[in-house]
Amino acid sequence: METFTFIQKNLPDAPPASSLMHDLGGYLINANEVFEYPFLLPSNYLLVGGMNIVAKEEEVKNFKFTGELGKFINSAEDGLFVLSFGNNRDRMYEPEFLQTVMDAFKMFPRYR
Repeated sequence: METFTFIQKNLPDAPPASSLMHDLGGYLINANEVFEYPFLLPSNYLLVGGMNIVAKEEEVKNFKFTGELGKFINSAEDGLFVLSFGNNRDRMYEPEFLQTVMDAFKMFPRYR
């Protein structure tokens, strides 16, 4: 059944779907930039790939990283920081910026 027909049938007083789409403040897109070809998105679009994936609780609890990455992650006493430069990669080569980031990380010695 078409979305428009479904809305008309079940919500007869609802405005047209096209006007609802026009008034949205943001969009969630079930895609992951790692697996997609590069494409431009407006600032109100958010990629949330994997929304349909559900892990079993015991799988999440028992998951362990292995190898060198596992050793590094498992050595963290309180947690792990993940730093992403996104599309601002040029800044990561500025010595002042790198020093600021490293100084910030040093304030949390029990984290990796």
